[in-house]
Amino acid sequence: LSRLKEARGSSTASDTRLKVLTTVINDQISNEQLVQLIQGVWGVTTLKKLKNDQVEALISWAKAADDFISEAEIVLALIQEEQYARSDR
Repeated sequence: LSRLKEARGSSTASDTRLKVLTTVINDQISNEQLVQLIQGVWGVTTLKKLKNDQVEALISWAKAADDFISEAEIVLALIQEEQYARSDR
């Protein structure tokens, strides 16, 4: 999660790279989960608002992870825990 949060970038990702991202993810996680992930990590509500570095981080992770689905679910759970902890204050 912290590695993903480090990816920021300055320029918005191109439509081509977003297509690569959706191809690599390829139904490993749902679109809803992907939106929850990017919202929890970077505070972005749509894929079109992602920066190049953020898209590249997601593509690299999805390609490199042997069990991307399980890892993504763990990261989503961590995000939910963080949000719960913040709302409990």
